[in-house]
Amino acid sequence: MKILTVYTIVILLMAPKVMAQETMIETVQKAMPSVVSVIAENEQTFDTPQSGIDPKTGRILTRHELKQATLERSGAGVVIDSSGLIVTSTHTIYNAKNIFVILYDQTSLPAQVLGFVSQYDFAFLRIQPPSPLSAISWADSDQIHLGDEIVTVGHSNLLKEAISGGRVIGIGVKGGKNIRTTEGEETKLIQVNINVYKGDSGGPIFDRKGNFVGLMVAGQMKAARSSFAIPANQIREQSKKFLK
Repeated sequence: MKILTVYTIVILLMAPKVMAQETMIETVQKAMPSVVSVIAENEQTFDTPQSGIDPKTGRILTRHELKQATLERSGAGVVIDSSGLIVTSTHTIYNAKNIFVILYDQTSLPAQVLGFVSQYDFAFLRIQPPSPLSAISWADSDQIHLGDEIVTVGHSNLLKEAISGGRVIGIGVKGGKNIRTTEGEETKLIQVNINVYKGDSGGPIFDRKGNFVGLMVAGQMKAARSSFAIPANQIREQSKKFLK
């Protein structure tokens, strides 16, 4: 009888934590339609030499044939305005000939580059959706603290639309305290204990309420479960010039 009583207490103590985690996942799932895939295409020319022996002279002849191939880079993006304004990472789309955004319902639409933000690794795209999109809700990224719970939605080839949970483990300035942008402001970054895989760059991190906290841009190569995100406030400020 005593053993049963002890087990009952343990279950009751664990239940609120499990319920809280389920609520957080359900909240983030509601924000998932604002997460998109971004495909950038480049055409590259390859020289494919072919050698053979001339039957008349016995000499080795080489013919150079140029072939074109389409190379793709993939990443993620976030709908920040229902009219079709998307934010993604610069390195995914830089110098791309064609860019496509794949929406939550798998609709693929061509995208136009509106502008790059040089001091950060993010850029803005414009698409023309047939109907208003589901846009993110903004968090105040200046109010985040070390240890805050966050969630990201992965878009890598390994895990599509995978929800990963973690915490904020660092809040700092890119390159050190003495590095500032041309406008004089510090380039801030958020460090989280979540891995970034190929294709995840440009994806969002959300807080417990499903609000947009930052944009994933890079993983730390020498450390497992350590990645960086651009604070949402930096993105929101830059996006004002592109809003209709």
